[in-house]
Amino acid sequence: MRIRYLYIALLLDAVASPAVADLALTNGSKATTDSSIMHRNNVVPTRSLRYVKLASTNNEARANVNFKALRNLVNKINHNDIRSRLLGRIKVKSITVAKLRNQLLNLDDVPFADRIRALVEMGEFTRKLSTKIAERMQDNKLLVIYLQQLDKLAKEPALRRNCAILRSNAYSCLTVEDFGGNYFELIDLVSSPNYSKLVKSKKLVEKLIAACYDDKMQLADMATMLKLEKPGSYLINSPVLGAFLEHLSLRSQNTNTGDLIKELIHIFGEERLSILFHAASISSDHNMDMIGTSFEILQFELWRKYKASPDKLQTMITANDLRNEYSDKILFTYNAYYDAITSTEAWASKSKNFDLIATPEYQEWSDALMKPFPDDLTKPFPDDYPIKAKICSLVYGDETLITALLSSDNGGHHESQQLLDELITLCVAEKLVKSHVKIIFNRLLADENLVTNPLLNGWAKYIDLLLRKPSVTSADKAYVISKDIMLATDLEKAKDLAALAANHIHVAAHYSFQDTQFVRWKTYNRVPDDIKKILQNSHDDRALLAIDRKVYTAYEAYCLSSDTIGDYRYDNLILDTNFLLFKLNEKKSSFFTTELYMSWSKFLHNDYVIVDNVELVAFRRWYSDKELLLLLLSPDNMNNIRSRTLLEQLIAAWASDGEGPAPVHLIITLIQEREKWYVTPMLEVWANYNNLMSKENRNSYLLLVDLEDIILAGLLQIELQSNPSSKIAINLQRAQFRRWMAMQIDDNFIHSICVTNFRTDSKELVKIDKTFLSAYNTYLIDTFTTAS
Repeated sequence: MRIRYLYIALLLDAVASPAVADLALTNGSKATTDSSIMHRNNVVPTRSLRYVKLASTNNEARANVNFKALRNLVNKINHNDIRSRLLGRIKVKSITVAKLRNQLLNLDDVPFADRIRALVEMGEFTRKLSTKIAERMQDNKLLVIYLQQLDKLAKEPALRRNCAILRSNAYSCLTVEDFGGNYFELIDLVSSPNYSKLVKSKKLVEKLIAACYDDKMQLADMATMLKLEKPGSYLINSPVLGAFLEHLSLRSQNTNTGDLIKELIHIFGEERLSILFHAASISSDHNMDMIGTSFEILQFELWRKYKASPDKLQTMITANDLRNEYSDKILFTYNAYYDAITSTEAWASKSKNFDLIATPEYQEWSDALMKPFPDDLTKPFPDDYPIKAKICSLVYGDETLITALLSSDNGGHHESQQLLDELITLCVAEKLVKSHVKIIFNRLLADENLVTNPLLNGWAKYIDLLLRKPSVTSADKAYVISKDIMLATDLEKAKDLAALAANHIHVAAHYSFQDTQFVRWKTYNRVPDDIKKILQNSHDDRALLAIDRKVYTAYEAYCLSSDTIGDYRYDNLILDTNFLLFKLNEKKSSFFTTELYMSWSKFLHNDYVIVDNVELVAFRRWYSDKELLLLLLSPDNMNNIRSRTLLEQLIAAWASDGEGPAPVHLIITLIQEREKWYVTPMLEVWANYNNLMSKENRNSYLLLVDLEDIILAGLLQIELQSNPSSKIAINLQRAQFRRWMAMQIDDNFIHSICVTNFRTDSKELVKIDKTFLSAYNTYLIDTFTTAS
């Protein structure tokens, strides 16, 4: 310890020598004299001197750096008076960049435009700082003028970048109130190239229109305010036109559309109104072109009502010199529409059948309707299915058209489903809520195969769109949900029947649809007691039937569980949540090569190592087996290694889960519904399933031989007759014959099944039976000959 103290004393002697102290003082340090502190040898400790000197020097250096940076910013300003005044204030203590900018903006004796230019020239803006400047301008009622000045300055290349930063944040702060009633200024601003494509612009116009509508402004005055009196090509993607059309769409919910069109004609005139609608119909904004096309068709219908054929319109335009930049295209579009309506009416009057889609006439009609403009090859109607659905709806009526699209003549076609989906959207756009609900609801209940009815998805889409529609009354929303609840009981009945028949595919499809119903009810704040009351009120004695109670208790259990569907039934929140998060419930082309699928698959195999066939488990929770089979066998997926793996797992799951003939019924249905190219891959799935069933359960396989395998043999023979060189069909038939031979089934046994169970009404089918029986007999002979 004594050595330690001695060492410290020596150090103090060394650092506190007079020479060192004098050196420190001559370098400008100020010694601190404090009577309460005793210094050894009456010398101020150098450590104190050095500390004070360093602190002082650093502060001074830092200040010099700050002043220099500020001078550099100010020297960027070209305005001499502003620059000199700001340079004079830099030496003020505690000056910062923010304070300097505030002082610049406070130079009220300097013109506002010069101050903004100086601000832009200084630069060094951050998002936070530019937002604060915008908020200051807004507080001082100067935000609009500020933006206008920035637009002018942005034309100078040297200032463009700084202006872009300031302008972006200033525009995001802009409100309708900032224009102080000068709405022409607002329209000019949002229509300018700098802002017309921004979402904010359309929202500003929407708020302006809403405010004017609340003030009961006349439609004519609104059109004048929006500067729409002289429509032209400049409006094609205009946020002003988009917002105005959406306003017209909302207004049409509460007024007669025919009267609305007549009022618009009175305001704009036929010619300018047709330009307005056509400019919207060819917009790149999907919502805008949909609304524009809808209103364009309403105007076309008015022309048809007045017997104005395309030729008459052409004559009128020529005689009155009304040709404009859009007249030729409008006439072309009207001509296509007019011809389509006329041919559809003639078509409907001649044919009483529902074979709309699978006819050459329909294809010719479709091609003529979508014929492009001669000059630029764009289509008169950007989306073909909405216009097709609209025309068919006008001619046939919604109820007849729905029945036709679901009929056996049309139900198996992709075109039918597309038209049905668009028809549902059109129904939502109309005001006849209860009428459309009744049409769809009754059509569903009339179907014995309710769970697999294509209209079931249409019902869900209709309800979801309707409930999000602002103009739908609360009474109509309550009515729609009550009907959805009533449908749930019929679906529950269908599910019970499917369960009794061991049809697990239909059971799974029911659960999938019921999940969407439960989500919908909960989204719109329907508690289990609400469901119970609605079900009770559907009976005179207000007593719940057993089937009603199943729906009520299932929804009660769902509401008590987590918000996710997966956690309700399978206690697997993460699996379902990520499936939806990666949007795998949305079918896409080349599904198994998408980035979303690959990322999800990687995550899944990292987190669910111990779960067998985890991808298949996830898919079967959100896809019925029918949907999954169609996805896996679609042309852009069927050759993908991941798709093939999932398909093998799916077939294995059918066999191991004991689903019996249910998958075979599904495959037969799909073969009958789908196009010819689908037959061979479906037959391959069927044969692979039979192969597994023969290994898993001989009795079940024998049941398949008795009831289904003969149909497979017949379909394989038909395929071989149409394509004798099909390697897949040849290999599948050989594998089938090999199974029969291994089970000691001879051709006489197969023949007896054919005679007693199947081919009794068709000579052609009997011929097919004889053909594959002969092929089987030949196979047996060749096998025995080779063996011997």
